[in-house]
Amino acid sequence: MREAEKMRDLLVLHVFDIPVVDGMLRVAGSCSVGGRDAVHAATALAAGFREIVSPDRGFDLVPGLKRVEPGDATR
Repeated sequence: MREAEKMRDLLVLHVFDIPVVDGMLRVAGSCSVGGRDAVHAATALAAGFREIVSPDRGFDLVPGLKRVEPGDATR
């Protein structure tokens, strides 16, 4: 339980609001990513991120977002 509380303290939560939903619809309409990936991509873009750490190559298709392999993220 203590480890979970420590992890919780490190989290940064981002809102899931109408602008993110609109972004998700734009992402889903512009490339062939699934719904959940479109939500993650739209949330990242709305928060000002231009990179996303993921092994999922589907993010390579998202305009405005660069995918970074997890192993490369710590270099």
